[in-house]
Amino acid sequence: MRTRTGHGSVVAYALAPLLAVTLVASCTGSDADSGTAPTTLPSTSAAPTTTIADDGVLRIGALLPLTGAGAPLGLTLQASIDLAVDEVNEAGGVSGRSIQLRVADEGSDAATAASALDDLVQAGVDAVVGPASSTIALNVLDTTTRDGIVTCSPTASALSLDEYPDDGLFFRTIPSDSMQAEAIARAIDQTGRGSVGLFYVDDAYGRPFADQLRQALASRSIILRSDIPFDAADTDFSDDVAAAANLDGVEVITVIGDADAGARLVRTLLEETADSDVPVIVNDTMRGDPAGAFVDLSAEQLGRIEGVGPRTVTDDADFLTGLTERLPGSPGYFAVNAYDCVTIIALAARSAASSLPSEIAGRISSLTTGGTDCRSFEACVAVLDAGRNVDYDGPTGLLQLGADGDPNRGVYDVFGFVEGGGEVLVTSITVNV
Repeated sequence: MRTRTGHGSVVAYALAPLLAVTLVASCTGSDADSGTAPTTLPSTSAAPTTTIADDGVLRIGALLPLTGAGAPLGLTLQASIDLAVDEVNEAGGVSGRSIQLRVADEGSDAATAASALDDLVQAGVDAVVGPASSTIALNVLDTTTRDGIVTCSPTASALSLDEYPDDGLFFRTIPSDSMQAEAIARAIDQTGRGSVGLFYVDDAYGRPFADQLRQALASRSIILRSDIPFDAADTDFSDDVAAAANLDGVEVITVIGDADAGARLVRTLLEETADSDVPVIVNDTMRGDPAGAFVDLSAEQLGRIEGVGPRTVTDDADFLTGLTERLPGSPGYFAVNAYDCVTIIALAARSAASSLPSEIAGRISSLTTGGTDCRSFEACVAVLDAGRNVDYDGPTGLLQLGADGDPNRGVYDVFGFVEGGGEVLVTSITVNV
């Protein structure tokens, strides 16, 4: 059994195109991940379908994409969840009782996820880790909230989840896209250039993201010269680029889009402004060029593109060893986020001496701030047993959840593209809210 007490470092990574498709579909909440997210948040006034009792046994359901395009991500998340559950149980479980884990396939659409969630609810789970997709999260949180189930998503970063009426039962270990907007604004500011042309996908993902970016740019007195929405369904973006009539006055171009349409628009920009050296900064969905739109671009063209995305890996050797034992060859993307979900739920149940979701939810935020640093369930339990407050930071040393259940600190990689679809780390940006 391992005990983490010191601060470790984190490393950058290169995404393979196939896996990058999975990551993009899972964490953005755009049209790319099973449909457009609803713009109206649902009501949670319906009567619960189950009654959760405090029987002393913590039951966790994992709602993950185990089939279809999302399977590579889902299998990595499952392996990290298995690792966390095993560690908790090997350390004596929660109040002497082992966690019971049940896994269900989120699939790639809301109907599949709803059916899978119903199975978990009927099995009497106290908490759910997942779903991976922001869109599916928006479709299933009504059920988990209504039934009083704690829910933690490791990858659903959409802004539309920020104000979800979850009764304090939903939290996530990936920062909201509102923080990514801030990181992009900082990356623009660090170029030393003072005017921006913004292109954003005109959907429930792109519009709020663009709103946040506008605010972040304005706070830095960066001038927004062009503000162009685009339709992800378009096959030709020449008109969109041409619509930026004052593009000549723009010093930085920013594109907020999905993996496919966003990348195609960037390609069009590079082709239409071939004589320009204006940099193009993109959001994380294009990381690793999952749509393959950049594959045949020249080194000179690729040199104009930089991206900004949340850091989702760790170099914690013990964690990576445990992960690869369960899933050999796993690159580990977002694995630590899922591991953190399980561990903090278990710690909250241990701290509350209760398996009731309401008791668990009430302790989660306080266990990640303002106490003694610890990186594993066993180490944190030792802190609790010594009568001290816990500050669980996980294998990355970065986790810090606010009262709203969202991380209020995030590290973002600024990365460049290289020939063949890889990437290189340029720098990093830490955002605190």
